[in-house]
Amino acid sequence: MTELARPSSDASNRPDPTRRWTLKRIFAFGAAAAALIAVGAVAVGAAALVRLSDTRAVLLDQVGPAVLAAQILLGDLVNQETGVRGFVLAGVNPDFLGPYMDGVTAQRRDEASIRALTATGRYPTVAADLDALDAAVDTWRRTYAQPALDRSAATPAAMVS
Repeated sequence: MTELARPSSDASNRPDPTRRWTLKRIFAFGAAAAALIAVGAVAVGAAALVRLSDTRAVLLDQVGPAVLAAQILLGDLVNQETGVRGFVLAGVNPDFLGPYMDGVTAQRRDEASIRALTATGRYPTVAADLDALDAAVDTWRRTYAQPALDRSAATPAAMVS
């Protein structure tokens, strides 16, 4: 009959008790790892707060005012169109050119404001968009507004009614 293998009482099979981690060492390592993770989380959070603060400053100091100026710019263009339409319909009454003249002045002011607010180079398309807007407005003035104003000024008021 075969004999079953018995565990050897040889010391070479046992783990070395000096190489085992004690409970104190395990807890110290766990606490150090937790502290390292906490410090890393605080550093990442601080960096995120700094970036958020910088982004909010850009938003409040540049983007917000530029968007507001762009909305006002649209009103300036509508005022110009309204002034031309009123002048054409009313004949040669120069009082109706007020909105047109005010709109031209305000348009230039608001475009300059937008350009100044976005001059940091962060918004490269804004300058191109404003240039395209200027070209479109110049085309409108040259092909519609000025000819309409010239025709109305040449037409007697009695014939306009």
